[in-house]
Amino acid sequence: ERRRETAMSYSDYDEDIESVHSEGLTASKVVEESVSKEYKQKRSNFTALWKTWETKSLRHGARHTIFNVDGTRYKGEWDSGKRHGHGIQIYKSGNKYEGDWQDNKRHGLGAYWVISEDGRLRLQFKGQWENDKRGGFGTLHFNTGDVYEGEWKDGKREGAGKQYYADGSMYDGEWKEGMRWGQGVFVQTNGNCYQGGWVRDMKEGQGTFFFYDKRQRLDGEWREDVSKCGEITDFDADEDFVLPVIGLSKPSEVLMAAMEEVEKQRVEDEDRLGRTLMAVERKEGLEDREEEREDY
Repeated sequence: ERRRETAMSYSDYDEDIESVHSEGLTASKVVEESVSKEYKQKRSNFTALWKTWETKSLRHGARHTIFNVDGTRYKGEWDSGKRHGHGIQIYKSGNKYEGDWQDNKRHGLGAYWVISEDGRLRLQFKGQWENDKRGGFGTLHFNTGDVYEGEWKDGKREGAGKQYYADGSMYDGEWKEGMRWGQGVFVQTNGNCYQGGWVRDMKEGQGTFFFYDKRQRLDGEWREDVSKCGEITDFDADEDFVLPVIGLSKPSEVLMAAMEEVEKQRVEDEDRLGRTLMAVERKEGLEDREEEREDY
């Protein structure tokens, strides 16, 4: 019986060897593939377990103050190990942020304080945040004493807003890239006022300047904060006093010619600026390609 069983086991072994050789495999390769499959299975199971442990170790919900190695500390809500929800962050410098968070970034309503010279916290900004930058509507208190109240985009003043300056003057109008850009009104401390177009923090285009101290107004064309041409009229001229008729024979044509000249100069400057920017971008592109070539 034992001989019969032994003979049958040898016969089965011979059949397995013949099938392996018929498939073009070797016994060592069969063993290697078997071990490799078993190792990969165990490794995948271990990785999944490791991920499970990591997920369990992440912070979720409200937590007490967490002290970080970079000197910052945070107290508030978490989600999957990231600051998410409402929380308070104290920075290494002592500055403080309190408000909403999303995916480890300031996002939503929040206030930011900075350390002043006397060591006390001074409110710098209060309003909306987007992707860790000022975005939406908010109020910023400058170190100079100026205060801006209005819209923000990518951390810069953009949209409609008011700025109250420390000297008592005020601007109310449109902003772009952190500068007065568009239509706006600027009121000086003495009451004089300009209403019209702005570009890069300077008066530009059609605008009216009111001289309240002289009771006059200037309507004209402005270029880089300077009046190029226009017409001056009195607020309340005395009807009994009549000035002699002295003037140009065709004032409207002269004024239109002057305005066209200013517009032509503006277009030329914008074209020159555009060509300069294109040259800079082309140079930066060549430098980037050169760095990529060196890296390669």
